Amino acid sequence: MKIQILSLAILCFMLGCSKEGTPPHSDQSAPSLKMATVKTQIEKPFNPKNPADSIGITHNQALTFVYQRLSQNENFSPDMKQKLVGEFFKNRYGGDPLKSLLQRHKQNQQIKNLEIKELTEKLGCSRTLAKNIDDIFLAAKEMKSPADYSVFKKKIMIVEDNVLSGKIKISRTEADQLLHFTSIYRHSMFFWMEAISKSPGKSEAEFLRKFIRAILGAGSDAYGAVVSLITYVSFRYVLEDAALDSAMMLWAFDS
Repeated sequence: MKIQILSLAILCFMLGCSKEGTPPHSDQSAPSLKMATVKTQIEKPFNPKNPADSIGITHNQALTFVYQRLSQNENFSPDMKQKLVGEFFKNRYGGDPLKSLLQRHKQNQQIKNLEIKELTEKLGCSRTLAKNIDDIFLAAKEMKSPADYSVFKKKIMIVEDNVLSGKIKISRTEADQLLHFTSIYRHSMFFWMEAISKSPGKSEAEFLRKFIRAILGAGSDAYGAVVSLITYVSFRYVLEDAALDSAMMLWAFDS
């Protein structure tokens, strides 16, 4: 994701933690960074009401597989990350997906440099679908610690409920795309927030560095999921592309 996204994430975080800043829709001050560095229990990511919840579950299985082997090998190089993502999906589905996965990854880099609003417009999303996707990305930017995951998850589940009840007026295809996107983002954010909550760091600066990297990690595969969902028919491609985007952001969490 491009540099201004990182800058925006840092800006949003620091504004939220400023004594003079006013959190949106609340009179309460932002939580202290000292509180954020305490290990917290993260709410589980599952939503059985979403018929596409399995795609998020599989996504996190892929990330867990890759991270465990990166840690065992003490090798977090890009080549190793790519190899392990390919290995996971080869074991799951057969064939050799890595070559086509890397080709798609390279082809998508140009449009992945767009802001999310520009991306949904370029991909031809309806205004309703684009707004819901953008709102979910904004919900992620409002997070200030792993403990905020429950609020993030609740906002996503409201969107999912509104899709399933027909309150969100979009085509069946876009409804399906949105439910797959929310599943991946909801589960991915859990993966990253749980990792940070287990190893928040010993200082506020260390926590801040890890937390921002985790937010960007979850956002990276959510971004990749949007591209894949709109440009490809195969949900396997969506899984592979999102997993690779997120895996490329992995690092040794306890370092």
